[in-house]
Amino acid sequence: MSGHVSRVQARISSKLPKANFFVHCRSHSLNLAMVASCSKVPEIRNFMDTFKSITFFFSASPKRKGILSEKLSESAGNNLLADSGLSAGTEDDQCEDVIALRANKNRYHLPTLNDTRWLSRVDSISTLLCNYEAVHEALDEVRVQSTGQSSHDAASYLYSMSAFCFIVAAVICQYILAFTRPLLVVLQSKECDLVLAHEDARNLVVAIQSQRSDERFHLLYSRATAVASKVGVSPTKPRTVNRQVNRANANVGGDIEVYYKVNFYYPFIDYVIQHLNDRFPEEIKGVLLASFLVPSKLHLLDETFVAKIEQSLGDELPNNAEFGQEVRKLTPLLMSLSGQFQN
Repeated sequence: MSGHVSRVQARISSKLPKANFFVHCRSHSLNLAMVASCSKVPEIRNFMDTFKSITFFFSASPKRKGILSEKLSESAGNNLLADSGLSAGTEDDQCEDVIALRANKNRYHLPTLNDTRWLSRVDSISTLLCNYEAVHEALDEVRVQSTGQSSHDAASYLYSMSAFCFIVAAVICQYILAFTRPLLVVLQSKECDLVLAHEDARNLVVAIQSQRSDERFHLLYSRATAVASKVGVSPTKPRTVNRQVNRANANVGGDIEVYYKVNFYYPFIDYVIQHLNDRFPEEIKGVLLASFLVPSKLHLLDETFVAKIEQSLGDELPNNAEFGQEVRKLTPLLMSLSGQFQN
């Protein structure tokens, strides 16, 4: 779609040079922003790839899926939030990530990760964190009961889940991605208002920016240590060397919490903000206001919006000087036609 050589964007631009705003579906734009952000931090990318493989590992076999369902049903009453500093009664009780965690606490399967529907990823990671011990036990049972490649894969995934960096990456991803969940739901609805959705996206940037603090990460780190304790994993950090190009390597001494804050949390938030700003720039709002010219939305159009549309589109309108008069003349007719179609 967006290739600059011979894809749709290039072909449209060659025929219509004034088409400055080539944008994807807004829901797809949000997905692309999250995909790009997760791929920039190697540890976050590795977690996503490994967890995706784990979900497909269980879903590909009825036997393995049955083992997982049994373990999840046994742990349905557990609440891993209790030791995380974000339990009921705190100010953070209404945070989107807590709501997402509790909504997925009693699932009896791990939703597979879809490359184009990141809403499913939020749900799946939330399910993992609420049932981390059960998933860990299910992999161990598959490893013991199976032979050959299945046993080898289960052992490999079990090793990954026993790494503290994997748990920290899972907690960070779930927390930040949970902020995007309400916007994803709005963008995928039939009654989506592009202008309001764009404002929600801009508010999302502000909300995520406000999470870039030592106090917020300390709560997340506490959650990670609580989850790790359930499977007997102690907080550790990778060894740092003078030169390292394949993973994060900021030298923070022996402080484990600071290491993950500097190398995992802050870079991931910065990339999320950067890509959201790229995909949902403030200057595109004027173009989105043109969606109010659709007959079914003409009742939302007022003089202020007409002026903003005229200002944003500028010379791209065939008759810029008469645009306002043309809209006012056609509005009653189009609204009446829209009412007839609805009836």
